[in-house]
Amino acid sequence: MRVIAIFLLAFCSSAYAINYTGSGMSCVEIGGFAQSVMYQKQMKDGVTLKEALDGMHNSLSGGDFKSTEKVLAQIINEIYKRPYLSNLDPDVVKSTFEHDCEVQKQSH
Repeated sequence: MRVIAIFLLAFCSSAYAINYTGSGMSCVEIGGFAQSVMYQKQMKDGVTLKEALDGMHNSLSGGDFKSTEKVLAQIINEIYKRPYLSNLDPDVVKSTFEHDCEVQKQSH
């Protein structure tokens, strides 16, 4: 648990590259989305970064979701491109993104 707490502090201090405001999503939804992405990435025949981004874009096509799409794409990219996220349990990823979102929204 101590390692998780240290990770959360390190992640949250640097994760403000993702601006959650304006996404139209709650912090719980943000965390749940991140958790789903991690589950898909860690499956035996895991989803590739391109497949994850394409799937997200396809599911949002036809609507006015530009802000939401931008935030979701950033979350997907964080999960796939940050080595320290690679082997984390999806529940930890959920908590981390949810917490980061809450901290950011409280500071605005």
